[in-house]
Amino acid sequence: MLRPGGRARSNVMAIAVLLALFASSSSKAGQPDPLENFNRPVHEFNSFIDALFFRPLAVTYKKVVPQFMKRGIRNVLSNLDDVAVTANDLLQGNFKQAGSDFGRVVINSTLGIGGILDVADTAFSLEKHHEDFGQTLAHWGVKRGPYLVLPLLGPSTVREGIGGATNILLNPGIGSHESNVRDKIITLNGASARAGLLGLEGLISGDEYLFVREAYLQNLDYREADGSPSDLFEEF
Repeated sequence: MLRPGGRARSNVMAIAVLLALFASSSSKAGQPDPLENFNRPVHEFNSFIDALFFRPLAVTYKKVVPQFMKRGIRNVLSNLDDVAVTANDLLQGNFKQAGSDFGRVVINSTLGIGGILDVADTAFSLEKHHEDFGQTLAHWGVKRGPYLVLPLLGPSTVREGIGGATNILLNPGIGSHESNVRDKIITLNGASARAGLLGLEGLISGDEYLFVREAYLQNLDYREADGSPSDLFEEF
């Protein structure tokens, strides 16, 4: 029997094994999407599940939850993320930024009432950063690998997929031993993130798979240049 939290770790290991198998495949010269024959069916599956479950959840979340509560939820999720951000700062050797991001965790966890308020930003001018393990791997010269669509998780690359699996372990909420806490954090994170994309649906034109792929890769280019995720992907 798995210990509490064991299922999450098993899922992470399964993702890592899947990604390792894809990483071992070689792409053909000049072929921009060597895994397209795998990616397209997974994209269609994800779109079906999204229409069935995730989009209705996001619509309900956006309509029912008051704006001040949504802001508080985003702040709490951001505070949990800052723990992983700090770890990746250290792994990248960016100790100054690590000090700032760790300060955000301490201040918002205490003065910010568990992260509900972003006091670190408003009162101490400590900027929110966006570092993940995929960026850490990029910092140390690991190539992206092919574009990859993961079941339920969506657009990625082989490197970002490995990074995402590691970030799950670094996030104290998602990696929690308490299944009730972990499930609530995952649900809120998914609902908040998907609600932030509702306003972008009208921008999709032509081949949806190609549109999503190019949008993801362009945003990844921006992040690798030490930017933060595009404001297009933030909920208003």
